[in-house]
Amino acid sequence: MILRTLNVTAIGAGLVFAATTATAVAQDWSLNPTYGSVNLTNGFAPDPHRVRLSSGGPIDASSSIGGNCRGFVADAPDYRVNYTAGSWPLIFNVESGSDTTLVVNGPDGRWYCDDDGGDGLNPRLEWGSPPSGQYDVYVGTYGGATLQSATLLITELRTTTAPPVNSPSGPDWSMAPTYGSVSLRAGFAPDPYSVSLQSGGPFDASTAIGEACRGFIAEAPDYRVTYTAGSWPLIFTVDSHWDTTLVVNGPDGRWYCDDDGGDGLDPRLEWGSPPSGQYDVYVGTYGRTSALPATLLISELSDTQVPPPNTSNGPDWSLAPTYGSVSLRAGFTPDPHNVQIRSGGPFDASSAIDSSCRGYIAEAPDFRVNYTAGSWPLIFSVAASADTTLVVNGPDGLWYCDDDSGQGFNPSLRWNSPPSGQYDVYVGTYGSATTQPATLAISEIRSN
Repeated sequence: MILRTLNVTAIGAGLVFAATTATAVAQDWSLNPTYGSVNLTNGFAPDPHRVRLSSGGPIDASSSIGGNCRGFVADAPDYRVNYTAGSWPLIFNVESGSDTTLVVNGPDGRWYCDDDGGDGLNPRLEWGSPPSGQYDVYVGTYGGATLQSATLLITELRTTTAPPVNSPSGPDWSMAPTYGSVSLRAGFAPDPYSVSLQSGGPFDASTAIGEACRGFIAEAPDYRVTYTAGSWPLIFTVDSHWDTTLVVNGPDGRWYCDDDGGDGLDPRLEWGSPPSGQYDVYVGTYGRTSALPATLLISELSDTQVPPPNTSNGPDWSLAPTYGSVSLRAGFTPDPHNVQIRSGGPFDASSAIDSSCRGYIAEAPDFRVNYTAGSWPLIFSVAASADTTLVVNGPDGLWYCDDDSGQGFNPSLRWNSPPSGQYDVYVGTYGSATTQPATLAISEIRSN
């Protein structure tokens, strides 16, 4: 566990916090949050941002943190907010039919706690001048470890204030994108992913955003990309007969701009180590407000790179899994989690993915596991009367393969320090495309 240490000093009204020491903290803010995370920038919309979750957990905050902290909370945060501050306050509220509490580890490493500062028995924490950074939020249940239904609300609005205004005379990344959106994961196919749209709009990016930006752009984003990063770069380019520009609001809330970094008069933006998150893309027209035809291209391939192994002529992890999916969190029960499937498929993994992979697999994953990691390993194994193999596309976008590391001719794959995220699992049949009955086991204890 990574621990933050601090000295207590008051930083604003409406907050109650407690000092922590290396021996006092049981919950671990560095773990992956159970109910996800969000990047919010001052003026975000919609406001409030709502998250449905279950309050409670096995840890008594009054003992683990002390001070005025109350309620039973989980080991991992319930939710994480990466916040870019401006002139507005930041407020966390909870709505629940039960008596709930709030425990937040702020960007300064301090613990902030409240019991009944909101409506009724619900808690409320407010930062009048919030720092930018990471807020790890625990929603507790008062008086017992029982999980209870609750809604976390993140807002910048006091009851006496007017709504924040997100660029009223310029681009507003919080609006719905005009030409749609897509969720892409490292290794996506086909690459490039292309979108036909119209460039241009009424707002001069150099005035509305900054002098380094160029082109006339729309108020709403043209396109939105929710990206799960791996080991590949992320590149946005535009193909057009006209002089175009690119303006992108990244997951960190910053604006990124380019004019002629691509071919000819086309723009190009590349993240060598892209963060996961939401990219809001504007395609501008240089020197005029006219809407002109253009194609946005999203790629992971630099000129010197080969395509990632997930090609259109083979397994495609982005398809819906044939035998379903499950969300598991470190310490899950029952262990193992077993799934009855049929192994095999038309694609030879050694050709479709990599020469180190074996077995014939399907196009779509057989099963999908959304895993929240802790201190346990993660093990996939197969039990079958036939000779089977395992092929897994991990949260990092890489392919992992095994043939006979399990019992007999059965495979097993083990992550000693597994990352949280999506695992797409294929069970192959060795030497033949014939499907065979098999049991996929997901465990943190042992393989089949």
